[in-house]
Amino acid sequence: MITKILKEEVEKYERFAERLEPFIADTVHFMNESILQKKKILVEGGQATMLDIDFGSTYPFVYLLKSLRWWNLYWARYCSKKPWRSHWSVESFPADLDLLEQIKVLVLILNSDFIVKYEVLPGWENDISSVRDYNDLPETARLYIQRIEELVGIPVHYIGVGPGRDALIYK
Repeated sequence: MITKILKEEVEKYERFAERLEPFIADTVHFMNESILQKKKILVEGGQATMLDIDFGSTYPFVYLLKSLRWWNLYWARYCSKKPWRSHWSVESFPADLDLLEQIKVLVLILNSDFIVKYEVLPGWENDISSVRDYNDLPETARLYIQRIEELVGIPVHYIGVGPGRDALIYK
């Protein structure tokens, strides 16, 4: 009786496997290949890599849904080639940048001791939460975004400027 139940269960999951197989991939490899082929990538998420159900390493303190946030593609590209990952959440990031006189941008990790190199960019010290057009951003904010694009090698299309759902600029 148990053998029959187990056999039926295995057959059921084999049918699931056949249906799901086209959708299963090594996502790190898939993302790296997509980046190299300059494909358009849309990623949505609100939590850090470490909270991702698949990539997170703080289990059981992870989210049950996919939560990987590829906002910082420099880190995503770097971390996808390393056996470790670190929490990286940018939930309050847009609201804080407009308060800074200068912004330090990580451009290089020199060795495994985490000796790092930063570039210091000018801040804009203006509230940009009501801005909805890229050209209306302060010049230093536009220069910051351009530098991020140069460092990452991928264009930025969406810029969050505040906590609201409509606090978004499409570039």
